[in-house]
Amino acid sequence: MYELKRLEWHKLQSENSFSDFNKLFEALVPPAFHCCLQGKDPNDISETSLIAIGALHQGEPVGIVLASCYRHTHYVKVHYIHVLPEHRNHHIARQMLQAVYAVAKDEGGRYFTLIYKLEDPLSRALEKVLIACNWNPAQPFMIECLFECLTFDPPWFKAPYKIPSSIQEFPWSDLTKDEREQILHDERRGVIPLAVLPFRNEHLVEPLNSLGLRYDGRVIGWIITHRTAPDKIVYQALYIERSFHFLGPGIKLLIDSILIQKKVPIKWSAFQLPLTQVHPAWIQFINRRLIPYADEVIHYVQAWR
Repeated sequence: MYELKRLEWHKLQSENSFSDFNKLFEALVPPAFHCCLQGKDPNDISETSLIAIGALHQGEPVGIVLASCYRHTHYVKVHYIHVLPEHRNHHIARQMLQAVYAVAKDEGGRYFTLIYKLEDPLSRALEKVLIACNWNPAQPFMIECLFECLTFDPPWFKAPYKIPSSIQEFPWSDLTKDEREQILHDERRGVIPLAVLPFRNEHLVEPLNSLGLRYDGRVIGWIITHRTAPDKIVYQALYIERSFHFLGPGIKLLIDSILIQKKVPIKWSAFQLPLTQVHPAWIQFINRRLIPYADEVIHYVQAWR
């Protein structure tokens, strides 16, 4: 027999501690999501209710589902689903996901989403679980190209990309308070897609090679990188204001950022491109200039309910 329980954290002695019960599940959860066992959202978004449903067999943890319910948007993101191999094929994942759905609905959740890798060996099994729980079929969400930075040297990398002297490149750490407000204002007006907003997961931003572009006293573009491991930098957000696309500053910004990484050196680079909120030219760039030279290509899809 399997028992489902919701993990609690409001009685923890300190914000960085686990309860004894929650600690039982630590081995089932990747370090990136350990914060969820403390009731914290992985993206550090306020007004969030963290939902964690664990499955136990004879008192031992065998599965877990982690999700965040963002109360101000009624949006629920499922972060992680896992069942120990020896306990699969007993509908545990389905039951945990349905339990998360019921709890989130009670807390105001309306729109449910889950992002996963198509290349994951368990993706087919996950899709069966989602279908059984009445989720809609997944759609393409993001492409990630992984390459070894030190040996990355495609032909286009050597081409000269000159931009007008009126456009200045600067370290992202030099961004001013007024420029930050300008970017947030543009995002609220719908000018900047949320997918490339530079202030997401700011605790991960790598100052080494995150760069910005200024023109006529305002910021018109950026490449934001995240240090996700000691030997890996993720090129997470590349944005150029549409009226400047034809000048080619985006490719130059990417090249300059990669060159900085090469000099350090940090071994691995990953370029992420969201497919739902970007200009088609960037998708073409990925297909023609990054995928053929990548050591690994990962396709992420997004399912909804």
